[in-house]
Amino acid sequence: MWQRIIDCLGLAVSVGTTDEDTATRIDAVLQSYATSTDPVAVTYVLEAEPVPTLLRDGALHSEYAHPLDLVAGFEIELYRRVLSLVEGIPLHAGAVVDPAGDAVIFAGRSGAGKSTLLRALLPLGYRYLSEECVLLLDRQRCRGLARALTIEDPHLAVPAGYHSDDYTLRGAAGSLRLFHPPERVMWRADARAACVISIEHAPDAVFELARLRGGAGLLALWPAIFRHEPRILDRVDAAFEGIPLFSLRTSRPHEALERVLLLAQELGLARP
Repeated sequence: MWQRIIDCLGLAVSVGTTDEDTATRIDAVLQSYATSTDPVAVTYVLEAEPVPTLLRDGALHSEYAHPLDLVAGFEIELYRRVLSLVEGIPLHAGAVVDPAGDAVIFAGRSGAGKSTLLRALLPLGYRYLSEECVLLLDRQRCRGLARALTIEDPHLAVPAGYHSDDYTLRGAAGSLRLFHPPERVMWRADARAACVISIEHAPDAVFELARLRGGAGLLALWPAIFRHEPRILDRVDAAFEGIPLFSLRTSRPHEALERVLLLAQELGLARP
């Protein structure tokens, strides 16, 4: 049986399967995650036969029409479950970390330009925290989901030192790839949240990078918070305390790179 116990936002998650093809697809998704030695918080088993089935903690969670739906269904369920269990404020965000352990966090909806900026910063020497989810804790601490970079452009070259796997979806063969950063690029520990930038991309947007103060920061970041529930509001003040918040609007995410680097300098981040 193929099995791994991974660290997923600080929780130990056990994942296993007896099906060789399913194991190959799961391994492609999970290989960027660190192995955890902590007590297991959640256990998943993926069964391809006779019916594609996902078990959670020994009980049936869901069944699927096709084996190719199993890994994607598992990954969605994994994030939902983990995000329901972790403490702190989970943001739909990407982040890079400087050599001193300070993180620049880009929060926003899919397509806002987070990944474009993140991929532009990594070759400059920053470390990779997450492309998908950043958990804000207390005392300016943050933690990243170590999922590989998701690439939709079939022509984008694999960066030196990275390796690539297809993300197999039924009816969408070859449309998605995962770029796995080398271990030297990964940031495995908690980082200090040096700033959170709410990013918005629109074809007609006028470029602007502005400091957000008071309730304007929470208002801008609220759509990027994964869980909208009363207990989240109780943790907002502690999670955001001391973290500078900014709003970035741009029609071309690449044009923001120079200004973001200048902001990092203004905030006293260490140059890679």
